[in-house]
Amino acid sequence: MEIRSRYSKIDRVQLSFDPELTDEYGNYVARSITQQQFRDECDIRWLLKRYRETGTPLPAPVGSFEDVTSVADFQTHMNAVARTKEYFDLLPATTRARFANDPMQLVAFLNDDANRAEAVKLGLLEASKAESAIPLPSEVKKPVEAASGESESVLI
Repeated sequence: MEIRSRYSKIDRVQLSFDPELTDEYGNYVARSITQQQFRDECDIRWLLKRYRETGTPLPAPVGSFEDVTSVADFQTHMNAVARTKEYFDLLPATTRARFANDPMQLVAFLNDDANRAEAVKLGLLEASKAESAIPLPSEVKKPVEAASGESESVLI
């Protein structure tokens, strides 16, 4: 008789009564989700053999180079994103729910000229400023909690 310890090897057995998952002897056979038709494309030996025979190099990643000198620095853009999220979080819950709690949906909504009337109705823009194409930061209202607990919009 063998004395077992925590370090003893335990033989695990898996049973399956599904005929599709067992071989002819009843042993469990897992289905493979590997797509075998791509086997040669992933085999380094095949890739190197193709290179030696044809001189075709391995596919290189495609890059792009653009002139971004007119764009502000990364930190400025990250601050703008953080400020937008902060202002969005200050909106009433019903307004945030209208945009599925996603600040990007609000930004896309405000950038569409067809939504100006609804933006004024929601209190996101002043009626006199609704004619401009893109709201300036000074035009966007920042909601502030009033003493009574109701939120009121204040121009930033």
